[in-house]
Amino acid sequence: MCKIEALLEGAFGALVMVVAGLAAVVTAAMGAYKMAMSCVVIACGSYLVRAFLFLFFGEDILDGCDFKTGKMAV
Repeated sequence: MCKIEALLEGAFGALVMVVAGLAAVVTAAMGAYKMAMSCVVIACGSYLVRAFLFLFFGEDILDGCDFKTGKMAV
């Protein structure tokens, strides 16, 4: 869990959000509105992963995570 959270809150998560957002704009311009909504969900989902983790797994799921290395702190 720590590694996934570290990836999605770092530069990779920002890249996923930007690419999905641009894809939503392009697909909406071409008329594929279902695909555009899917891209918007992906862009927002990568931003809200931490909230979903707390909601489904509890508050202590990320206790002890070192987000710089993506490993559990000892």
